[in-house]
Amino acid sequence: GGKKYSTVHKPYTSPLREEPQVKTGSLFNEDDDCAKINFIDILQNVNSQEISSIHIGEILRVILSNSNSGTTVTVLNNEGNICGYLISPEAIKLIECLQKKVQYGAKVLRILDRTITVQIFKRN
Repeated sequence: GGKKYSTVHKPYTSPLREEPQVKTGSLFNEDDDCAKINFIDILQNVNSQEISSIHIGEILRVILSNSNSGTTVTVLNNEGNICGYLISPEAIKLIECLQKKVQYGAKVLRILDRTITVQIFKRN
């Protein structure tokens, strides 16, 4: 049983006119994207016990935690206690970058009842 391969005829292009294709490794682009990440988000499933320990202007830690439901972007206070989670589309991008050991902080912008607004930025 010999397989027959059909040959696809590409339209002939003059080699002189063809632009040289510079291929940059995808790693560079991704790292660049990771460096550019900066967005404002609201913490989900806020831990009410930790609200009193959170202050405006404070920088919280952003980490990945793995659970049965998958990988979650988790925000911790400086004691290492969970303050809440980030689940927005922007936060999903953080997962790849955090897996590459890029570090982010979450600056507390606003606290209103249990709504905590944070700004996510790359730490140097």
